[in-house]
Formats: sequence, structure tokens, C-alpha cells
Amino acid sequence: MNQQLSERRITPLPIRVRPRPGERPDDFICRLARANHLKPSYLHDLVHGPPLWVGAPKIDRLALFSGIPENVLERTLLPVSTPFMDIKPVEGQSVEEHAQQRLYFRIRRDAGSRGLTVRVLAQRHQVSRRTVRRALDASDPPPDRLVRQVPLRLKPLKPIIDPMLTEGLTPRQIWVRLIDEHDIVLRLNALMVYSREWHLTRNRPEHPPLVQFTRG
Repeated sequence: MNQQLSERRITPLPIRVRPRPGERPDDFICRLARANHLKPSYLHDLVHGPPLWVGAPKIDRLALFSGIPENVLERTLLPVSTPFMDIKPVEGQSVEEHAQQRLYFRIRRDAGSRGLTVRVLAQRHQVSRRTVRRALDASDPPPDRLVRQVPLRLKPLKPIIDPMLTEGLTPRQIWVRLIDEHDIVLRLNALMVYSREWHLTRNRPEHPPLVQFTRG
């Protein structure tokens, strides 16, 4: 009941921001916050809502803050739990052919899982309606060619994160600085795991040098 009452008090932010087709909800939250002169971390917490205030964004709360209908956000933004699947290239396949197969696969995925129209699919993928129809008529790749895309990992961000850990910041503080200063949104759990491993590696004593004995 308290959560329902708190959601009724939510009013849209004064400056509206149009979501981009295929945009991640986290990225849309950052743009919405910047447009309204808010810290992205602050709006991010509000969109997640109680009781934890962290985790995956809640589209219903994002609709209240953005003033955009929930069904529009669901059609436009990437689903929060989208499995990032991709198609492996085959031997002898050109770069252009592989790119076309990947595009057709993404169009069919959106059409099948979200029921988007040809017009919306064309806008979402920035292609013509004829291209969308060709993609819908194309056959699906065999299962052995489907691979899960590697999500954004922490390794490329080590030059940014490691100095923060050296300063003694907590994973939550690092998460806030990443989103507010760099517009980078990572899962807090991933930062907690990385922080734990970083401290273990840093505090691990080095092995003493091996002493070699020679026979006299």
C-alpha cells in the first residue's frame, strides 16, 4: 500500500526526453536526468524504487518520471532482461553478409518477442520497410551459430575503477561516480565482486624467492 501511494505522488519531470529506438533503459535514465539537471545516480535510484533501490530499472516507475506511456517505453527501449544473442560468422562469409544476417536476426527477434509492427521495426533499426520484410521472410540461423554476446565487462574500466579502489571507495561509491561522472552504468553486484577480488589480490603476500642449493 505504501509503495502504491508513493507511486501516486510521482509526477513527470518538467523536461521530456524522447527515448531512442533500441536504447538501454539505463542510458535513457542518464539522458533524462541530465536534461532535468539531476544526478543520474539519484534518478536511477528513484526509478528502481523501494525496497532495495538497486537492480533492474522498473519500467512502470520510469514511465511516471518521464511522462511517457509505459507501452511506448516497452516498444522503444531494450527489454531489461534482453538476452544479447548474436550470430557467429561462417568460414568464407564476407563481412557484409555477416552484418546483414545479424541485422535480420535482430529484426526477427524484436518482431517475435515484442510483436512490433513493420513500421516500428523500421524506425527501431533505422532501415527501410522493405528491408524489414526481407528480414521477416529470411530463415533463422541454426542453433549452433547462436552465441551470447559478452556484456560490458570491468576489464576495460580498470584504469578508472582501480584508482577509486585505491582511494578506499566502496562499490556503491564507485557506482555513483561511474554513472555521474562517466555515464557508465554497471551492476552493483559486479562491482562488489570485482572489489573483493581486487582487495584479495592486493593483500595477497608475494611468494618468497626460491633458494637454490648447489652440491658442494
